[in-house]
Amino acid sequence: MVTETIRTGLVCIGLEGELNELGEQFRKEAAAVLSMRGIEVLNPDDSYTLTGEEVLQQTWKCLGEGAEAMIYLIGTWCLADHVVDAVQECPVPVAVWGIPEPASFSSVGANVVHGALGEMGIKHKLVYGFPSDEETLKELEDFLKAASVFGKLRHARLGMIGGRAISAYPTSGDPNQIKQVFGVEVEHIDQLVLL
Repeated sequence: MVTETIRTGLVCIGLEGELNELGEQFRKEAAAVLSMRGIEVLNPDDSYTLTGEEVLQQTWKCLGEGAEAMIYLIGTWCLADHVVDAVQECPVPVAVWGIPEPASFSSVGANVVHGALGEMGIKHKLVYGFPSDEETLKELEDFLKAASVFGKLRHARLGMIGGRAISAYPTSGDPNQIKQVFGVEVEHIDQLVLL
């Protein structure tokens, strides 16, 4: 269970002519169970998306409301570019969620989106399971916690006082790697300043 409120955007994607009523059901269930776990779901009542423009609009809306992460719930078969275009503009961590309901073709759509994002080198988390599945919810919750921490660390500044002692290589950090991985700037501060 989340102890601190995490804000996540939830956009559910389908395609005209597919079993969108199943996707809509998944969206409602997902919003409800995430909310029950203490996650603030942004966009929980907005309509199911069927076009790339709708996915973009809902993504921008969620980001404007302070989303720390985005979940793209693939309700049915969908076109990968509908999600890829939105993810390319998304500055927060992204998860793609597929539902193992054969009639919905969600798993196929989710894997096509996952493959497209992978081919483009776009980092994302793939989650696969029903909204009622505890393991799936735990996986999403862990992702959202990490996304929240990532957002809080981004653009933070750390002070490094002194340097490596007694040639202990494992005790030294690489400021460039810290910036690359966490987005945190490391400022070197001379011990004399501290004294």
